[in-house]
Amino acid sequence: MSSGLTALPTECRTDKRETTGATLLAIFLFTIIVVLVFCGTLFDLVSGRWQKQKWVSTLQGVLGQTLLAFSVLLNGSKILDISQPPGSLTAINGIRFITLTWVLLGHNYGFGSSSASNAVSEVVIHYKTWTADVIFNGTLAVDTFFTLSGLLVAYVTTKEIAMKGAKFNLGLFYLHRYLRLTPPYMLVLVGMLGLQRFMGSGALWATVQPSVQKYCEENWWTNLLYLNNVVNADRTCFGHFWYLAADMQYYLFSPLILLPFFYNISAGMISWGFFLSLQWISTFALSYHNQWSPALFGLGIKVKPGSLDYNVSYYVTPHCRMGPYLVGLLAGYLLATCNGRLRLDKFNVFLCWLLSVMAALGIVYGIHGDISGENISSVAVAALYNAFARTAWGVCVSWVIIACSSGYGGPVNALLSWSPFVPLSRLTYMAYLVHPCVFSVYYGNQETLYNLNFVTFTVSYLGLLSFTYMISFVLVLGLESPWITLKKCFLKKQRTLKSF
Repeated sequence: MSSGLTALPTECRTDKRETTGATLLAIFLFTIIVVLVFCGTLFDLVSGRWQKQKWVSTLQGVLGQTLLAFSVLLNGSKILDISQPPGSLTAINGIRFITLTWVLLGHNYGFGSSSASNAVSEVVIHYKTWTADVIFNGTLAVDTFFTLSGLLVAYVTTKEIAMKGAKFNLGLFYLHRYLRLTPPYMLVLVGMLGLQRFMGSGALWATVQPSVQKYCEENWWTNLLYLNNVVNADRTCFGHFWYLAADMQYYLFSPLILLPFFYNISAGMISWGFFLSLQWISTFALSYHNQWSPALFGLGIKVKPGSLDYNVSYYVTPHCRMGPYLVGLLAGYLLATCNGRLRLDKFNVFLCWLLSVMAALGIVYGIHGDISGENISSVAVAALYNAFARTAWGVCVSWVIIACSSGYGGPVNALLSWSPFVPLSRLTYMAYLVHPCVFSVYYGNQETLYNLNFVTFTVSYLGLLSFTYMISFVLVLGLESPWITLKKCFLKKQRTLKSF
């Protein structure tokens, strides 16, 4: 008697893993960093005890500054310091951390469902529940980051130029940003590409691990130039890095919007409105023509034959995602010109909170029908959502920051400005860089498929979230924090060019 089922081998491999140039480069670079961290920490201890010795004073120049930049003691104290300078927008710390936990929530669901024995049945059930919309519409977390980025760029630059009269240097404005982000980014990329293959094995390893070796060898230069979301975006070297490219591209054109504000507010509003209108019109036209769904995930998604790919042509492209960044730029400018406090009466404060909460809930849950497949939006409604919803989300996020800074935040401000969020927010950049590696190593080392349910998902999520931040703390301690210190020491610092 035959069951009618045929077992098909899907993979045949040995446990042997190739050592590539990226592997050797990663080992070389991280060995140097470990040596520098050891020497820097030792020099910090020695110079503190024998600071009057002649040989110590001799080293306390360029070499001494370089060594101290890698001191675990100094960097650890900087990371864990909960004090904030005057004029800081303290609510951003909480928003930044909470937003990253939202990103990790969605990514954990993606990795977890790919390793679950009951993935198909559970995902279909989850698509139909309202509570899961927070996961499936978690792409809005990226729009929160865009809003924060634009707001901080405008806030700091406006305070330095318009309020303090500092001179704007376009070259250094770009250089500081590139040097702030790129070295840690490239080190993590090399580490993931060269070392991740040695971090596990098993039945699910090849299934869970991203197949990026070939793509990285071909397109690594697009990451270095922050073009990986527009050049060969369908063959990118690690998919989550698209956000860094888009953010850098927005930063590059931000002077076109900010500088007109410093000469004439009407000119600034015209420039701002022009770019925002372009984003709305282009996104609506593309979405309508290609009949894109308003949801990235869901049972109601239908692909029009011959249409452009939603992910490549909409989700990661800068011209379709810049609305929240533009909103952040305007909000940051307004906050800076008002010295961080916008004056509003109680009625307008209440109205703004009410509208923001209602809009945010509508944006998250308004496309439940498309996610569940029960009430699919028309082509026109979907195009309107794709064009305007992310911009509206940026307005909601901006209002929370403005309200908290202006004294209208109440318990919301108390939560978001909670002091433990300060060190956690300093780890956000590194946590974003490394979390896919942590997730894929964990799920790739599973020997069998697991049962996806609320308990297993919650336990894995909280564990991976904690472990991601532990790894990030170590990497910030040895990579990011030393580099920030070195950049400040050896690159002439202009008042308008603080790192955002």
